[in-house]
Amino acid sequence: MKKYISFVLAAICLTVCHAARTDLKFQRIGLQQGLSHSTITAMGQDRQGYIWIGTPDGLNRFDGYAFRVYRHNPANAGTPAYNDVRTIRFAPDGTLWVAGINALSRYDAVNDRFTNYTVPDKAELNDVLVLDDGHLLAGTDKGLYTFDTATGKFTPGYEGYPFTSAITSLCLADGDVYIAGSGRLSKLDPASGHISPINLGKTVAAGQMLDDGRYLYITTEGDGLLCLDTGNGHLRTYRAGGPEGLRSDYVRSIARDTNGRLWVGTFSGLDILDAKRQHFSHYDNDPYSEESLSHSSVRRIFADRQGGMWLGTYFGGLNYYHPLRNQFQTMRHSPVRPSLNDNIIGAMLEDSRHNIWIATNRGGVNVYNPQNDTFRYFTTSNGLGSDDVKAFYYDEAAGKVYVGSHLGGMNVITPTSGAVATAPNAPSNVYDILPSRRPGALWLAAINALVLYDVAGGISTAVPSNGLCHITDLYRDTRGRLWVSGEDGMAVFDEHPDGSLSPAKGIPESIGNYRRQVNNVYMSRDGHTYYISTNEGLMRYDSSNGKITRYTTAQGMPNDMVYGVLEDANGSLWCSTNYGLALILFSLVLKLILYPTSAKSKKSMMKMSRISPQVKLLELKYGDDKESYQKAVQKLYKDENVSMTGGCLWSLIPLIVIIPLYQVIRQPIQYM
Repeated sequence: MKKYISFVLAAICLTVCHAARTDLKFQRIGLQQGLSHSTITAMGQDRQGYIWIGTPDGLNRFDGYAFRVYRHNPANAGTPAYNDVRTIRFAPDGTLWVAGINALSRYDAVNDRFTNYTVPDKAELNDVLVLDDGHLLAGTDKGLYTFDTATGKFTPGYEGYPFTSAITSLCLADGDVYIAGSGRLSKLDPASGHISPINLGKTVAAGQMLDDGRYLYITTEGDGLLCLDTGNGHLRTYRAGGPEGLRSDYVRSIARDTNGRLWVGTFSGLDILDAKRQHFSHYDNDPYSEESLSHSSVRRIFADRQGGMWLGTYFGGLNYYHPLRNQFQTMRHSPVRPSLNDNIIGAMLEDSRHNIWIATNRGGVNVYNPQNDTFRYFTTSNGLGSDDVKAFYYDEAAGKVYVGSHLGGMNVITPTSGAVATAPNAPSNVYDILPSRRPGALWLAAINALVLYDVAGGISTAVPSNGLCHITDLYRDTRGRLWVSGEDGMAVFDEHPDGSLSPAKGIPESIGNYRRQVNNVYMSRDGHTYYISTNEGLMRYDSSNGKITRYTTAQGMPNDMVYGVLEDANGSLWCSTNYGLALILFSLVLKLILYPTSAKSKKSMMKMSRISPQVKLLELKYGDDKESYQKAVQKLYKDENVSMTGGCLWSLIPLIVIIPLYQVIRQPIQYM
């Protein structure tokens, strides 16, 4: 069975999707995007969805597009008390509390200002915890303080119980407060106010903690990650060492994602725990990948409500990951590890052993083994005719791979032995290869000719191709017809058992004698719909009724230059264009469903645009008399039968469809 993708991906990288790899793709967000400092100290998300980021140089609010930075201004009492943010917490009512060096700041979202409360005794804040009753606990270098949000006052200890040891972090778990600091762990019972020590077996420099139901995870400086069973007191320790252990015993941050995986930030990278197998996967900075962590020291990890993971690093800014961004793995050339030897890809093929054969522009043939993540190379140095490879054909029965190239003729590779042979008398340019109905023969797209090649005899015979002079693509449909295309158009033939050709019957002139550049032809699984990729969009030809439809940027394509099409298991079409991949059938159906609301919105906006000059005149007429101006505008809208909110209303209605649909796409199993 022929298994190859014949269209050019038109990109400087190869993008594949498979289950064997677990690489994470991160989006880097740093100083260039407006972040105030590249070291992250705290993170959180408010009810409106804003992401708040604490740094040593200000508090940042991120809306997904831009940052707003809040810094201390001595001349403005409504700014935060300190630029150095230690902790961010949200109260049950949504109030944002920010811990600075020696003060607690409360953010008033309505008035966009802060109220600051200084911690007594010149104590330095390290962490803050919001209790269920609205009180705050402040962990400092001089012990524990209770903050009354109603009075704005700090009180040492809790309910009369003093705690004067230095505190690094606080965590609320199952109604109890766990206090880490001074090499020990303690538990506060808010109901009684009693504080009791927890035996960890030794003194540890505990840091951030995570409540995980029955278990409490504790990060440490040098003693790995601790997991305390709060029910029976059993303690488990995860340490560095070995392929399945932590990357470093210096652990700084911890969080759990929506899939239940535990993310652990260390001095030496990110570790993700597979709970079933009880081993860690490691991720760190790769200087040759812009999608790796920006820095290996991960100081903070935060999981947002949309399923995204935010990683704050030491002088590396933010790193954002979302599962929806990770559907594809990008493979590029790397000088330090096995990889593609060239980033420009022309064709791909999968053999019977599931190896991926990749045709490159300057690196010959790259063979990728997804099982062990290795590459094998065939170039001119080991017998290939040219390193500019254009086409593959896999003869599965014979165990041979035919390789066509530019100015290198055709080679035959035996995958099992690695032997490379030259096909005698083949054309110097072979841009596509297809088996003929004639036994032992191949069709070759030789740019300036269509060639029938006899494999056993090594004989090339040029065959008339309806005047086509620059042939680059060959395709056979399920009816046995041969589609020949290239820069100067397309022709369709019926192929006879002896390999002879005749013009295909039942094909309209506009298709069978098309004279514009065609890059690829593909037949849908329905057996009657053809998709023709051109430099002027995608053509859809329905042979059951003769209807021809063209899709361009006007119909939602990202670009009119389409290189190829492939249908997935769901019946959707993936199109390769100059601006990336497009998933078109779903998009077109959705566009059709939403057309009525889109048309209403556009009509309403056109009406508003038509009367905008009159509105401007009214503005000039009434000047500062806002009341008269508003009345006059309302009368104008009424007289012209224009709704002041019509354009916005109709544009909001599609959200009722799109938002639930997004949830179904994001979690399809849940809705099946």
